[in-house]
Amino acid sequence: MIATTKKIGRYNVAILSLFKIILSLNERQQELLLKLTEDLFIKEKRANNRKVCHIPIYYATSDRVYSSHIENISPTGLFIKSEKPLPAGEKVLMTFNVKGFNKPFKISGEIAHANDEGIGVKFKGLDTSEADRLKKIVDQMQGKALNQKPVH
Repeated sequence: MIATTKKIGRYNVAILSLFKIILSLNERQQELLLKLTEDLFIKEKRANNRKVCHIPIYYATSDRVYSSHIENISPTGLFIKSEKPLPAGEKVLMTFNVKGFNKPFKISGEIAHANDEGIGVKFKGLDTSEADRLKKIVDQMQGKALNQKPVH
């Protein structure tokens, strides 16, 4: 019982210290801290870590075609920079080229989440060869940013 009380007391001190730090931040810093914390929890929930990149992409919904770039990618999904967030659950068709791969990727997906910076897309209906090609891209990145030229 004494050990449990000490543990609770230690957490109370840590939580109090965290609150003091957070309250000393300005509003913009608090928003940034919140975003970083949310990103940390999202990463911990993912089965696959995403690799940072800057790959031009075209993506289409049922009524419009967009162009932007991929900010990060994994074998199961990607994040597209977008000033116009689309609703979660919306289907998208994506096309992008990656240096070293002869043919462009044409992948279907579904928007898993959206925020002010863009949309997170989960791949849907990947065949084995496309899944293998995507895994090769992510493996090639090895933690460094992959920058590509636009798709033509």
